Amino acid sequence: MWVDRDWSLGMGAIFGWGKRLATVDRTRLQPTNPAFAGADHTLGGTVSRYGRQALSLAVEFENGGEELESLPGYAASTFLYRYIASPSPDVPDIEQLFELGFSNVSMRDVRRGTGQLKFGNAENEDLDLLGEVEVTGGYAYQRGWTTERKARLLRDFTLG
Repeated sequence: MWVDRDWSLGMGAIFGWGKRLATVDRTRLQPTNPAFAGADHTLGGTVSRYGRQALSLAVEFENGGEELESLPGYAASTFLYRYIASPSPDVPDIEQLFELGFSNVSMRDVRRGTGQLKFGNAENEDLDLLGEVEVTGGYAYQRGWTTERKARLLRDFTLG
C-alpha cells in the first residue's frame, strides 16, 4: 500500500498494513460537475516512488457506469498482518494475523466500470513478480465505517 502522509505510514505499522511513502495522484470525482452527469468518464490514478512510476490504474464508466447496491465481496471486517523485526538475535520477531471488525458500515454511489492496471518499473517494488494480471472489473464508491476497538488474534506465528 502506498500513501502520501507520514501519519498514515505510522498507523500502517501499528495495524499491520504495510505501507510505503509515495507520490499518489488520483482523479477526484465532483458529481455535480456537468461533465460527469451521466456521460462517459474515466477516473484514474498513479503511484510514483523516487520519480519512477510504480503503477497506474483507471476505471472507465460508460453513461456514468452501472449502478450497484453494494460492492461485490464486500465484508464488515479486514485482516491485519503484522511483522516487526527484532532488534536483537535473542528476541524473536513478531509475526501475527488479526481480524479487525467494522461497525456502522455504510456504502453508497457504487458504480461498476471497466478497469485497467499497469505496473511500472519503480525501483525496489518487485511488482514484476506479480506477472500479468487480468483485471475483471473496476468500481467507484463511497464507504465509511467505525473500526472496532478490539481486534481478534487469528494466528501468532511468533509462537511457532
